Formats: sequence, structure tokens, C-alpha cells
Amino acid sequence: MSAKTKAFIITMGVFFATVVFLTYYSKQVFLKNLPVVEVAMPQRAEQLNSGRFAYSVPAAAIHFDMQTGQYYVLLLQEVSDILGDNYCPVATTVTLLYRDEETARIDGLVYVEPVILTDDPRVNAGGRVTVEAMPDR
Repeated sequence: MSAKTKAFIITMGVFFATVVFLTYYSKQVFLKNLPVVEVAMPQRAEQLNSGRFAYSVPAAAIHFDMQTGQYYVLLLQEVSDILGDNYCPVATTVTLLYRDEETARIDGLVYVEPVILTDDPRVNAGGRVTVEAMPDR
């Protein structure tokens, strides 16, 4: 094997080792800097005239979109991608039926997933978050 071939093989080995290290390090830094959120499971409250169920959620889960004039909640969905298993907030428009200081009753949940309880501006639909503690389903 010539000296050029050996040098090329060593250079490529160092290059790929560097790429693997930087990819791993970037992933760790990215995951460490994700916002941490608290979540709660919506509780079935009552059956509405439409046959659907209203759900009770903590009042902190309700958000208002000034542009559309609608209420929404951020549901937590698990996403598997190149970064591994992560959680992604998904905005779901809801109808606010009742709200007090601690709880709210809503209509419009198609499927029941944990709701995110935060007012952190870094948490938005389509982003990534870390969960403090996952509630029982």
C-alpha cells in the first residue's frame, strides 16, 4: 500500500470520527437547551348535546390567539426523528365553555393527549420540548 493511500485512509478516518463526534455533541447541546414543560391529562367532564364530551383542563393550558380570536391548547405529541424520541407541541383550537382561576372546561379535543401548562414564549406549535414528568393516561 502506498504512502498516499495510507495518508488518505487516516485522513478519512479522522474526518468521519470528527463528524460523528460533532453530530453527537450538537444533539446533546440541542436537547439540553429545550424548554422544560409541565403537562396534565384532560379529564372527561360531561357529555354535550352534540354527543361529544367536554374536558376539564387546568386554566394555565388555555391560550388565546389574538389574530384569529380563538382559544387553543398545546397538546403534547411524541415524535421520533434523527434526534431520537422527543416531544412536540401541537396547537388545537378549542371552544371555551367555562373558566375560573384554576380550571377550564373545553370542547373540541379530537383525541386526548397531555396538555402543556406554560406561558413560556419559547414553547410554540411545531417546536420541541422536554417534559418534567409524564402523567398517567
